[in-house]
Amino acid sequence: LDIKSMLTGFKNLSNVIILMLTLCQNELIITLILSTGIKRIYRYHYEIQHTVLSVDYDCQGYHLITIKPSILLKNILSHFDKSLEEIKLIASDHACIISSFIDENIVEKQMLHTSYTLKSEHFDSYVINNIKSKPNITFCLKEFKAMLLLLEAIDSHFYFQFLESGSPIILRNCPQSSSDGDQNMIEHLPFIAEIVVATLEDDDEEAHEEAHVNETTI
Repeated sequence: LDIKSMLTGFKNLSNVIILMLTLCQNELIITLILSTGIKRIYRYHYEIQHTVLSVDYDCQGYHLITIKPSILLKNILSHFDKSLEEIKLIASDHACIISSFIDENIVEKQMLHTSYTLKSEHFDSYVINNIKSKPNITFCLKEFKAMLLLLEAIDSHFYFQFLESGSPIILRNCPQSSSDGDQNMIEHLPFIAEIVVATLEDDDEEAHEEAHVNETTI
């Protein structure tokens, strides 16, 4: 299923009063009923992938950041260069830095380097398990935005689980905990969404920091 084409149905939900998801054989049907009485139906074909795209991961020991998609996150992402493909996240025990990732080996022109520092109180939950080793991960900005847009559309929290560079990021709309409170919340969700995002191996961290860019810290 191409998530980019799927999100066209979620661009404007201000007049939507009913949203229905129907999963048929090889087809996902999204039905939107507007306050004006207009019904919109989107049909998306999907293919079941087996071994080729399967990912094995264990979230034990993963760091967890939880936030409800808000104007804050949207404003932060809107300030990044439109041609930027990856962003970097560096986390400590009390704050995290979200900044542009620019590879000096492939960028031929100067780009604006944007960096934001968010304190732990900006998040609903902020748990970094090992503060002696600051997690430093680089991942795809488009995939991050796609999940953020989807969760904003259904007014859901954003669960961001990560470990270290080279390990996958898990983006979910619900916790993986089996506690009674979490199970009760999961039962009331319209659906459970999970995206596994690859991260770059950061073998030469110092070289990235020396990239020739114009830097603006906001």
